[in-house]
Amino acid sequence: MHEKLVWQEYTYQPNDYPYQGFRYHCPGLKTPHTVVYNGYNPTAWLPASGVTRKPKSFLTVCAGLHMRFTQKLKGIDLILEAARQLPDAVFTIVGAPEGYRFPDQPENLTLLPLMPLADLRAVYSAHFFYLQLSLSEGFPNALSESMLCGCVPIVSHVAGMPDIVGDSGYVLPKKDPTLLAQLLKKAIADAKAIDGLKCRERIATHFPAIKREQALLQLLHTLRK
Repeated sequence: MHEKLVWQEYTYQPNDYPYQGFRYHCPGLKTPHTVVYNGYNPTAWLPASGVTRKPKSFLTVCAGLHMRFTQKLKGIDLILEAARQLPDAVFTIVGAPEGYRFPDQPENLTLLPLMPLADLRAVYSAHFFYLQLSLSEGFPNALSESMLCGCVPIVSHVAGMPDIVGDSGYVLPKKDPTLLAQLLKKAIADAKAIDGLKCRERIATHFPAIKREQALLQLLHTLRK
């Protein structure tokens, strides 16, 4: 779904391979590949009417939130630290099992359960920023859906996420809580000049569902020959 899953230099955190992608891990692989980006329907994902976007609000969606491995993989540890360092901001994580809480959970962090896709639109629309601070990713759907709903993205410098965001959001270059806190403070300071419609247009223009559909059909046509 993105060329960075084929080969990429990896610099986000030092305790990993210096390169990622299947061509790096399987250098003798001869199987051909085709990159087909994810695609989204902008008429299905759009800001919900009647929902007020809270200032200084940060959101992420994470399935398997109760698992320690998933927490590290999806950057939840960084989000918890950011919530502690920015007590005047509000943070929301979707994906918590019933009754689940983090040890010493910050007061400005709210956990919501997993929910149907149809309900996520209102949650996206109620938050100003969307966080995707994963150690490893491909082409995350929640990031793109949130941008279509007007959220400003803040992502880790991993895989295709900087390319997805382009100039419509922020990129954390290294896994570092101090750097993240500085980046979030800058995003809050910039908020009045940020246009959520630019984030929406980024996905609607570059990654529409019709492009993916056409690419898959063309690929199937080629394989039939």
